[in-house]
Amino acid sequence: MRLTTERPMSLNIKQEVARMKGMTISALREHFETVCLEPPRSHNRDWMIKKIAWRLQANEQGGLPERVTRKKLPMAD
Repeated sequence: MRLTTERPMSLNIKQEVARMKGMTISALREHFETVCLEPPRSHNRDWMIKKIAWRLQANEQGGLPERVTRKKLPMAD
């Protein structure tokens, strides 16, 4: 059995995901840039929605965990 410490997604994020599913790809790309502060690397709707939801959840919970930040920094070089 796997134990997890993940928090459930808030109602606001669930509503946002539902709203994003109705967006056009171009509107979703604009929303992605607004939330993630970078252009999306993919035009795939599901990928963009997941990435935006992940970012919103991270912001809601006080930012990204340090281990994620450490992993991401070497990739930026």
